[in-house]
Amino acid sequence: MLWTNWRTLSGNSCRQRGQSCSRSGPVGRLGRLPFMPRELRQSRVEGAGFTLVELLVVIAIIGILIALLLPAVQAAREAARRMQCSNNLKQIGLALHNYHDALKSFPPVATTIWDTGTMEISWLYPILPYLEQTAVYEQMKKAPNAYHSTLSVQVAPVYLCPSDGRNEFDYIDLPAGREYRTANYNAVMGPGRDGRYLGTESLPAGYAATDGVIHMYSGTRMRSIQDGTSNTLMVGERITDLRSWTKGWMTKDEPSVFQGKNIVWPMNTDPSVLCYRHVRKPGGCPAGSQEMAFNDIDFGSRHPGGAQFGLADGSVHFLSETINFTTYQDLATMDGGEVVADWSP
Repeated sequence: MLWTNWRTLSGNSCRQRGQSCSRSGPVGRLGRLPFMPRELRQSRVEGAGFTLVELLVVIAIIGILIALLLPAVQAAREAARRMQCSNNLKQIGLALHNYHDALKSFPPVATTIWDTGTMEISWLYPILPYLEQTAVYEQMKKAPNAYHSTLSVQVAPVYLCPSDGRNEFDYIDLPAGREYRTANYNAVMGPGRDGRYLGTESLPAGYAATDGVIHMYSGTRMRSIQDGTSNTLMVGERITDLRSWTKGWMTKDEPSVFQGKNIVWPMNTDPSVLCYRHVRKPGGCPAGSQEMAFNDIDFGSRHPGGAQFGLADGSVHFLSETINFTTYQDLATMDGGEVVADWSP
């Protein structure tokens, strides 16, 4: 009954207006609805999409949001990489302390485990067992010459800073087809104050400081760090002119130290001002730059504003590249007796 009445009313309404009734209207619960006027249908079709101007505005807004979000994403990623780098230095510091507990001294910057001529193996090797790398340690110990060993093409991930990301090879050995891996963490040998160094200041190597915790022939004991373990740098980050992580030093008279450096220049030194020169160095040095000695290559990192260092107490701190240079050198000595000013960033 309700269906019939609705259709009757709809038909009467159409005839009263002098219009032909259509059966193509939308269907509702009560049957087909009355005919929709053409003007209404046309307005609904015309308003169904975006205009070109509206589309361009939406695209522009999305572009602005992405531009605002991208730096935040990059900053978050760098924060994660810096945290991982800090954890690496903490593990290295803990390994050095465990080494000290076992052998009653910190390792020297290079050590001899077999006859390798003029090349000794770096301090990064003897602490491997304390970094859960005993298998690599034992394999290298059996090798006739670790410097030329095939194991030099491997490197423990803990020796690489993720912010560097290049995982460089030693450019000296690349022409000969030897892809020896490098490390981002070097020992702080000291500034070499008051004549406490080996060798001379002549280029290309320069002298090797001996007033830091880890240096040539050091074997430093904890009680020898008279400036305080919380005020003495032991290990720091480096990113330029990296060499094979297994290399220790060569040539006793003018020692070239590979995994330890003096603190003679500020962090992140501009290569257009100071640059270490070598005939095999990719890209060479910028014209007009001053030559830097090999043992003086600066500490630094790809973290914005400075680099991270492991102290003798096992803690890790970020040092600003704008730190007072005298304070920076004071922190590098283990028994200089300096009164170190506030150096925290």
